Amino acid sequence: MPERNYITWTTMIQTLAFHQRPQEAVNLFRQMELENSVQPHENTWKFAIAACTSIATGGGREGEGRKKGLEEGRYIHQQAIRKGVATKEPIAVALIKMFARCGSIEDARLVFEATGLNLSSSSSLHTKQKKEKRARLDADEQDLWSTMQYEYAALNRLEEVVALFERMQRQGIEPNKFTLSLVLTACADMGTCLQQGRQAHSVIVRNHMLQEAAEDAVLLGNALINMYR
Repeated sequence: MPERNYITWTTMIQTLAFHQRPQEAVNLFRQMELENSVQPHENTWKFAIAACTSIATGGGREGEGRKKGLEEGRYIHQQAIRKGVATKEPIAVALIKMFARCGSIEDARLVFEATGLNLSSSSSLHTKQKKEKRARLDADEQDLWSTMQYEYAALNRLEEVVALFERMQRQGIEPNKFTLSLVLTACADMGTCLQQGRQAHSVIVRNHMLQEAAEDAVLLGNALINMYR
């Protein structure tokens, strides 16, 4: 192989992961870390993390795939912590999805909490920096929260979906359309949280979300109708 840089490593890991050879992808990531000659790129981490999910969901005897995927995922998470990238939003979102699908929503929540603290610490930036970075931080926070809520919803842990929405409201984090749809659906299914559903409705009205792209308006409009039914 010609000189190996992060591009060649990442390309090989991606290729193996996308061709149903996830264990080889993770093994190659381990080799990259062992040689310690190249720092992984953000995409390198994401493809290696995705490979762990594929290991967990790829079949085999019951429970074995999940156990192995979780083991490899925890290894990659520890490497990310060691290198100071575990709380970078794109990597954290990939970790949350992976841990949830490997059967450990607890690990997913730990990543979520650590990353949320990291994003919040950015609010200490100087005023000029705040103005320049606030939009990006808002999008990062929204993606992080909606990912955690989605994974709870997938497990039918609807109380957690609503509880996270309430926490967002207390912390002044504006929910995106995905979070609002998840919350409204959870409220409809639970039938016990009309107040939180109305809070979500007020966010939608305040941000004119029913007047945005037709697809978004239909998504939120249907969720509202089901919640009020």
